Amino acid sequence: MKESKTYRVRADIVSKIIERTVKYVSEEEEIVEEAEIVNAMIRIGLKEAENKDIKEYLELRENNEIK
Repeated sequence: MKESKTYRVRADIVSKIIERTVKYVSEEEEIVEEAEIVNAMIRIGLKEAENKDIKEYLELRENNEIK
């Protein structure tokens, strides 16, 4: 079953996505939508992220080290 879903992304991550999109376009000379950059990054990250990484992120959020 193919399904798409909308997620809320933090502002600092959005800025990095925009930077990464600009870098891709300038280096590859090919227009690409930001969503494709996000999908590529998630695809790679999902393979590498472990539960300890998620716990670390949640602890940083809980301690207000990430806003």
